[in-house]
Amino acid sequence: KSDKATCKEENARALDSAKITYRFGAWEYGGLGAVNADRATECANQCGSNPKCFHWTFDCRVYRCTHFGEGGFEEDGDPQFGRDFIFLGDTTHYADHLRRLGKASDL
Repeated sequence: KSDKATCKEENARALDSAKITYRFGAWEYGGLGAVNADRATECANQCGSNPKCFHWTFDCRVYRCTHFGEGGFEEDGDPQFGRDFIFLGDTTHYADHLRRLGKASDL
């Protein structure tokens, strides 16, 4: 596994190529657990295939993929806390969930 800067660069390129939307930051609470994935694209795709998964993170500092369901909140990509090395994305399940709740403006 490469260092965190190389991981960030390689995974950003792969996510962009796959047209997977992401940002840098973290998701707090609502965790569904860590998932075995070596790349951010794999992490995102696995989350997308689970209807209970709304958000995913891939942390280049420790090569960890984590999935999140309902609840919780987003933290920004603040470099002071190392969140600038954590990819964060949402699934279409999340958009559907917000529409059902009448909160589509939160997208």
